[in-house]
Amino acid sequence: GLAAVQPDRHIAQTTGGGEIQYDALVVASGARVKAALPGAVTFTGQSDIGAVRQILEEAESGAAKRIAFAAPGGVAWVLPLYELALMTANRLDQRGVKGVELMLVTPEDSPLVMFGARASDAVAALLEERGIGVHAGRHPAAVEDGELLLVPGERMEVDRVIALPALEGPRLPGLPHDSEGFIATDRHCRVEGLEDVYAAGDITSFPVKQGGLAAQQADVVAESIAARAGAEVTPKPFRPVLLPRRAARARGRDPSRHGRAFGGGGPHVRAWEVARGGVTC
Repeated sequence: GLAAVQPDRHIAQTTGGGEIQYDALVVASGARVKAALPGAVTFTGQSDIGAVRQILEEAESGAAKRIAFAAPGGVAWVLPLYELALMTANRLDQRGVKGVELMLVTPEDSPLVMFGARASDAVAALLEERGIGVHAGRHPAAVEDGELLLVPGERMEVDRVIALPALEGPRLPGLPHDSEGFIATDRHCRVEGLEDVYAAGDITSFPVKQGGLAAQQADVVAESIAARAGAEVTPKPFRPVLLPRRAARARGRDPSRHGRAFGGGGPHVRAWEVARGGVTC
């Protein structure tokens, strides 16, 4: 792993104590996840599948009647939360479980508004069809004594809350970063203030953290380095496009690793199809 950088010497230091001389360095160390909603189950990926399954079992047994899916403030990529909510609704429907209230709580003005009004309206209709209540424009703060506390002062009765994590940068010594540890880059993904260092992916200060965007940043970096090395290419700047159509099709079979908690795929595929209506930002 990358432990530190000495830009003046063009050396990358590794976590194993080694040093690597570089002509150009591409930093793609990702971000670190942290719980952002005290009292909630934070879903970060495969390591939290067991906790989600337990909530599903509690809903099926009648121990959990009100389940909220919460997006803490500052989390820009909220699509996984919608997938989890839709898959939960499908699971309960398939098992004939009645009387469980599902709620999606998000600071967004409307569901998945980053994809545009057309997609947002379609997702809202899908959530209504599946019986998932949407509480938009709400900022979850904590879970205490069976209540989800919202800013500035509202409360919602809940039995269980599943929340997305917040991200923070690794704060690598030798590289400039903002207060949250992320690295600022220019339009060609070069680290601001450094000549031979580039960054791509979640470690950058670009607010939306998503695999497709990271790959686009990597393409920009590759072109920039190739041009410096003498290749006959004109480097293009980073122009982010959310969920390119080819990526949506490629993921259509199982668009979410979250499906493993539910025993495979499900109607969350529809959420991806709906979101394809307005994908350019």
